[in-house]
Amino acid sequence: RRFKKLLERTGLQKELRRRKYYEKPCEGRRRAKMRKLNSIRKGRQPPTNGRRDFSA
Repeated sequence: RRFKKLLERTGLQKELRRRKYYEKPCEGRRRAKMRKLNSIRKGRQPPTNGRRDFSA
């Protein structure tokens, strides 16, 4: 358990998952671009109070 927490804190596990398979440079750039666009889109949405309104 301690080892697992240590990996989680250092970010090593995420790095291992990312490097498990070779990723072409263009795929890496595309992924970064999509992440950037999604964060921009998420910032544009009107803020909610965390609840969804399902009343029809």
